[in-house]
Order: sequence, then C-alpha cells, then structure tokens
Amino acid sequence: GPDSETLLSQVREAIDDDLNLPKACEIIDDFAVKMIEGSGNDSDAKTALTKAAELLGVDLNSV
Repeated sequence: GPDSETLLSQVREAIDDDLNLPKACEIIDDFAVKMIEGSGNDSDAKTALTKAAELLGVDLNSV
C-alpha cells in the first residue's frame, strides 16, 4: 500500500492544525483509495490506516 509513515504524519499535522478534522478525513480517504487501487508497496498500510482512524476516534477493527 501507500506510505504509512506519511499518512500518520499528515493526519497528526492536520489534527495539530486547530483540529482540522475535515483535512484529516480527506488524507485518510485518499490513503484508502490508494490502497484499494493497489498503489505503493508498504506492507504496513492497513495497520497505518487503522491507527490513523483511531486518532480520530474511529475503531476500524469493530466495523
């Protein structure tokens, strides 16, 4: 999948930017689309997506 370190860094930056949750959601959504498309080769992409969602209070493991 796409680069997981970049995802987590960008989501944290959006949250740190006056809780810019729409931007954080957009970053997570773009990452998920890239995963679905098979972009990149980061084997930790699924874990990173789960962690990024948890930063917003969303538990993807319960879905």
